[in-house]
Amino acid sequence: MTHLRRPLDQTWPAALVAAAALVLGGAPAARADSLVPQAIVFGQPAAMVVGEPPQPLMVSASSGLPVVVAVADASICAVDGGALVALAAGTCSITVSQDGDATFAAARPEARVVEITDVGPVAEPPAALPTPDPAEAAAEGSVRGMVWLDRDPDGARGPGEWALERVTVALVPAGGGADVPRMHVEGTTERAADEPAVQRTAVTGADGSYRFDGVAVGAYVVTAAVPIDGVESLSDSDGGADWTVAVQVVSGSEVVADFAGLGHGALGGGVFDPVTQQGSPGAVVTCTWSGADGVPGTVDDAMFDTTADGAGGFDLVGLPYGTYTCGAIDVVSGRSTMPTTAAVAGPGLVQAALPLTPVSPESVVEPGAAGARTLPATGGDVRVVVQMAAVSVVAGIALLAVARHRRLR
Repeated sequence: MTHLRRPLDQTWPAALVAAAALVLGGAPAARADSLVPQAIVFGQPAAMVVGEPPQPLMVSASSGLPVVVAVADASICAVDGGALVALAAGTCSITVSQDGDATFAAARPEARVVEITDVGPVAEPPAALPTPDPAEAAAEGSVRGMVWLDRDPDGARGPGEWALERVTVALVPAGGGADVPRMHVEGTTERAADEPAVQRTAVTGADGSYRFDGVAVGAYVVTAAVPIDGVESLSDSDGGADWTVAVQVVSGSEVVADFAGLGHGALGGGVFDPVTQQGSPGAVVTCTWSGADGVPGTVDDAMFDTTADGAGGFDLVGLPYGTYTCGAIDVVSGRSTMPTTAAVAGPGLVQAALPLTPVSPESVVEPGAAGARTLPATGGDVRVVVQMAAVSVVAGIALLAVARHRRLR
């Protein structure tokens, strides 16, 4: 009887040895060092009108890295030099991103929507005035100033102190008989030929400033009145609190009359994790006031920013009365809060709780990531166990091969 012998594949044991060497000698790939999370702080821009000056965007990354600002429709709006430009009526959608670097992880993009309306009716330009005589022009000066909310209050405008917009300022001759230029069409002046004007008025702009040009030499009184609920006059340039400043205009001079107000409202609260009830130290808090018109999303809205303390608490004082929409961002995790609305209607402190949004599954900290803790070892080194298991498997396969070879013989 002929016995068939199955030739033993000589490369199999060598492959097994190589596999064993790979299992025994290979080490698990090291995990990359975790990147530091960052967050984007993006204040809500106010509604705009086509043709108005560009609106600076209040946006930054907690890492200090530059952000990328993009608009969805370049025919409606554009970003130029960090400011928003209104090009056409419509909805302007803005997205801000920060892709991170070797140290910081990419930030979660932030999006805002700004409504842009058409230009209102344009006033007919006034008739050209005759060129003034040089001697007459030299006998004029100007009066300018600033109106703001002095939250410290120290009589000087500092960072974070909001300009008071749409405040009426009046320039009145001290004796009542000086020939004061009179406001005829906004932005222009006209001298009355038959009767002297007794008062000239201006309204502060978005930056809280006003200006009277072409003021005849003489003594004047500058007064201001604030129509905002919960705000009263605090101080002015001559040291009083009556918002009445006496000025003397000389030829070619520029006289300054500033007015500071103080709000009686206060808003406070805390930023915290709703699960652990732990505060969010250093969280960036932004509360947007609906403005004097009480309607959010209009041009007179104003933002008040502050940073939470070590326990996540914050407070804003010296505020005008009205409705505020507050939110916060945790600078470590990048988590934000849902918008919270609070009504400030009196001098008492109004509380606003700002719970952070729940942690989503994809935001669970991976082993080795920043903030993750390694549990204490309770047994042997897992790598040794894996290597021993691999040796046992290889040895078993080799013995099986030899046994089969003997049976075939």
